[in-house]
This record gives sequence, C-alpha cells and structure tokens, in this order.
Amino acid sequence: MSNSVQQVEGGETILHETQHVDIDQQTLITDRAMSNQFYQHKDWMKPTSSDYYKERADFYIENKQMWQADYERQKAQGKVKSESEYIESKVNDFRNN
Repeated sequence: MSNSVQQVEGGETILHETQHVDIDQQTLITDRAMSNQFYQHKDWMKPTSSDYYKERADFYIENKQMWQADYERQKAQGKVKSESEYIESKVNDFRNN
C-alpha cells in the first residue's frame, strides 16, 4: 500500500475517532451516559445514509488523488466495482466490536 493511501486512511481514522467523541458528548447531554461503541458503529457510523458515514466518505472524495491508483489496482483485480464501493470498503473497514 502506498504512503499516500496510508495518509488518507490515517486522516480518516482521526476523523472516525473524533466522531466517537462527538457522539459521546451528544449522548452524555441527552441520555446522561455514553453510548456503547458497538451501537455507535452499528447505528450511527456504519449506515451509508448517516451523516457520520457521509462525513468520512467526503473526506475520501476530497483526497481522491491520493488513493486513485490504489482504487484502479483494486478495480483491475476485481476487488471493487466502483469508486463508491471502494470508498465504502475503506470508510466502513472498522471492526464492529
């Protein structure tokens, strides 16, 4: 994997972890407790319709030049069929505890 792909993945990881902090703050205010990370992933971050997913996907779109060659390679190998599938595989590659 190229250094530029690793940089994008690292940036997206920071964004992902920041989203956990945002969710924790929201649930502390509204529920007086932090939401379990399993449910944060499953219910808030993983659905492609969620704002949290869209924010991370937009980060990938903004940095397309850094992962374009990796996408082309994976597409040629039949691992992904489209850019949106590639982005989803990257954005939702976290382990759902």
